[in-house]
Amino acid sequence: MIAIGRVLPYCLGLWLVTSSLAQNNSNFCDPWSYRINDSNDDLGKCQTLRDRFPAPTNFVEREYPEYSFQWYLQRLPLKEPNAILQVPSLDKPYEKLDRNPCAAVVDWPVWMKERQCADTFMGLFVHWMVRQGIDPEVKIPCYLEDQWTTELFSYSDWLRGKTAESNRAGIIVKWNTKQEDRNLDGYLEKIYAWIGTSNFQQAFDLVEIQDLRDAEVGDLLLKPRTGKPINGHLSFIVNIADSIEETPSLVIIGEGRTEVKNRIAHGTEMAIRGHPENVWKTLKLREDYQLYRLKVLQSPASIETYEPMIAPESIPTRKIIPTY
Repeated sequence: MIAIGRVLPYCLGLWLVTSSLAQNNSNFCDPWSYRINDSNDDLGKCQTLRDRFPAPTNFVEREYPEYSFQWYLQRLPLKEPNAILQVPSLDKPYEKLDRNPCAAVVDWPVWMKERQCADTFMGLFVHWMVRQGIDPEVKIPCYLEDQWTTELFSYSDWLRGKTAESNRAGIIVKWNTKQEDRNLDGYLEKIYAWIGTSNFQQAFDLVEIQDLRDAEVGDLLLKPRTGKPINGHLSFIVNIADSIEETPSLVIIGEGRTEVKNRIAHGTEMAIRGHPENVWKTLKLREDYQLYRLKVLQSPASIETYEPMIAPESIPTRKIIPTY
């Protein structure tokens, strides 16, 4: 939602070609810490999305390449049933839960710097990428004198000390990042400061999906923020099931939410939309929403994936080449 109280630079935008994130947390059931399988034997007390919400009768879950981003989203770890959605930075439950309930809470750590729905998706995506050894590489666009200028900005650059700021004169590149900030948290904090629902379409290289029947796991439901009175929002498909009787496919939607206190936005834990007994829905777009896909995920099978063995603090070296 709107990132009220967050400082947005004069030059809006971030074009994320490929990105990254992760953090160790002993209380967090990190799906990458296990060899995930359908029986869930190796996950112990950690229950995944597809375990708790199997496809309805006469529907079959869509299959994706093992360890792909889509495969990962289908296996998000969930907190215990009936868990209450929390606002970590406020140390309290989400106040609007009675009007906007959720079917489940994802067992995913929320960083204090996360402020809005877009941060939730970016956090998941970059976490997947860095564990696959893929180097995040972003283009920071700055609109000056009726034209865009860009500066390439990768996670490996950040680890080596590169950063960037912008003002009315353009993008200023620096090489003096503090050593203690040269980590995934610092890199993500930089990204979160630049990108939100108001500039998401400019920030990401997106493909608009015209036919809802072509939807895939990982696709984005985006309503851009077009002005102060209008809240933008971003949610995304975390699972999809196809009918064996030629009826429309069903989806499960995940999202981050925002609670505003004293004109400052605070992000919630990640929620699975709906009611526990009715989480699978026919995909419909609400007013002013569009369905998009990251261009780098246009062809999941074209991205070579591995069982994740990459430590989050190591420098990724792989690149994703978009398939058009």
